[in-house]
Amino acid sequence: MKPNQTIDVADFFKQQLEQQNIEPPAHIWDKVENNIPTYSTSFFNQWWVLNSIAGLIVLSVSLWWFLSNPVAQKESSSVAIQKQPVSIVFRQTVSSSATNQTQPLQQATSALNNKQSELKQQTPLQQTIYYVEASTIGIVEKIEIQDSLRTAKKVFSNLSPNEYGYYELDLHNLTPGKYWLVFFRKDGKQVIRLENFK
Repeated sequence: MKPNQTIDVADFFKQQLEQQNIEPPAHIWDKVENNIPTYSTSFFNQWWVLNSIAGLIVLSVSLWWFLSNPVAQKESSSVAIQKQPVSIVFRQTVSSSATNQTQPLQQATSALNNKQSELKQQTPLQQTIYYVEASTIGIVEKIEIQDSLRTAKKVFSNLSPNEYGYYELDLHNLTPGKYWLVFFRKDGKQVIRLENFK
């Protein structure tokens, strides 16, 4: 008696069909090649061409709208007018006395001061109340607003936070520009910030 042997089905078929080889007839390959569909590539079948054309159209329409919009032109012209520099012409006269030589310089200096004061009066601050969060600064004794030369322009003493927890600083006499805010805390420390008021 032979003991039962386990046979793997995959190995069995592999052994039986190893020598079997069937070649298809040559004329079948011609028929298969003729039945493969061919797709023509035309100019409008490519998606990137259509996307490029659509992008150009959108870009040119938005550019045309921006250039023909009177509000955009008005804003750009007003910005250009505001940023024009002020030019002052110094004239000097030749004179023998020292007082005559310093006179044109004094006139030019006074003209410059007058022009600066006119500009300051023409451009008041848009923001007249400035709020500082009390929890970030702490309890302060006084607050100074200093200009770029570190001279005090406004001093606030005995301030207490409002009901929302902010110190309110009145800026109505200041002109637009950069200012140093110096917070003198009750523990003796100072907190300094640079702010741009517009």
